Formats: sequence, C-alpha cells, structure tokens
Amino acid sequence: MTSKIDVSVIVAEHFATFRDEATNRYSILDFVVMLALPGAVAILASIIGFHIKDDYVGTLISAFAIFSGLLFNVLVLIYSITDTGPEKDEVRERLISQTFANISFSVMSCLVAVMLLSILLFVQGIAQAIVESLVYFIGLNFMLTMLMVLKRMHILMRGGA
Repeated sequence: MTSKIDVSVIVAEHFATFRDEATNRYSILDFVVMLALPGAVAILASIIGFHIKDDYVGTLISAFAIFSGLLFNVLVLIYSITDTGPEKDEVRERLISQTFANISFSVMSCLVAVMLLSILLFVQGIAQAIVESLVYFIGLNFMLTMLMVLKRMHILMRGGA
C-alpha cells in the first residue's frame, strides 16, 4: 500500500491510548469495552436478525459524513490548542496527543462506515449480514470512542489535565 493512504499509524496511536495512566500498561478492560463489546453486539444483532433497512442507509451515510466533517474541525481545534500553550505541561501534552489520535481514528471510522453503508445497498444474503455486522461494530465503537473524546475534551477545556 502506498504510504500516502496508509492509516496504520492512526490505528496504532488510537490503540496506544488504551493504557492505564497509573501503570502505563495496556488496560484489558479498555480493549473489552472498545472492541469485544461492539463485536458481541454486532454478532448478536446478526444472529437475532436485525437488518438495516435501505431507507435508513442514506440517513446513516449522511450522519457519518456530517460527523467526519465536524471531527475534522475538532482536529483543527486540537491543533490550535497545542500552538497556544507557552508552558509545557507533560500530562496536558499527552492528553492532547491521545485526543488527537482518538479523533483521527473516529474520522477514519466514519469514512469506513460510509463505504460499508454504500456497499450495503448492493449486497444480499450472507454478504449483507457480514456488512451489517461490520456497520454495527463500527457504529458502536465510534460512539464509545466519542465518549472517550468527550471526556478528554472536557478535561482539556476546563483547564485540568
């Protein structure tokens, strides 16, 4: 793959934020909540037979596209925060870096969700079930990541870190 579209760094930096701040070790609970829980929900939704109606696909595409645009703007805000702080607070800098990684991952998730939802319009049978499960997984993972970002942005904006 060309280095211009290789997003593995974004994924690696996002997963690097799943660390316990006290021990600096990866948090198993973070991985369970952020990956296993959405995976279990996606599998359960597929087994139960939840289907995304074609009428809703366009709305979901619009929602993910709007989120990706808004999140790009938040990335600019985060970048401006890094330029305005004359003092170098190591904890604050790490929090800003982690937030940037999480938002970048969320933008990528939105783009993947839009692609999968577009594909969903053209597949049926087992392929449809697989794509729907991926959409459920990415959607729930996206919402959980947004909760992480919200908490970090709240801490950054209130001045504590």
